[in-house]
Amino acid sequence: MAKTVALMGAGGKMGMRIARNLLESDRYMPLFVEPSDSGRANLATLGKKATEEDEALKRADSVILALPDTLLGPVSQQVVPRVKPGCQMITLDPAAAHAGVLATRPDITLFVTHPCHPPLWNDEEGDA
Repeated sequence: MAKTVALMGAGGKMGMRIARNLLESDRYMPLFVEPSDSGRANLATLGKKATEEDEALKRADSVILALPDTLLGPVSQQVVPRVKPGCQMITLDPAAAHAGVLATRPDITLFVTHPCHPPLWNDEEGDA
């Protein structure tokens, strides 16, 4: 069964990268949340339309915050109270989580990752 993923900021630079990856897998049912006209135009290039935020948050098993770093705190304050119990919230900025600006709730999971950051531990094998 596909997991429903609400991608906040879906029409932005990182959002579009993530959107393309989500669309390549049948493991996810992506819901694209994008308030800006330019972001909605970007989604149209993928043949997709934005989902209203309330609807996406109501249905989401996971929420990805693909947003500018300065918006993560305020947006998380609005999003976290509205997601269903057991939801997983994913952000791309480890600094926001470390600084404690992200809203939390004991019944949801916060996961931080970023596809462009190098690993913290250099456990690669072979020549760099």
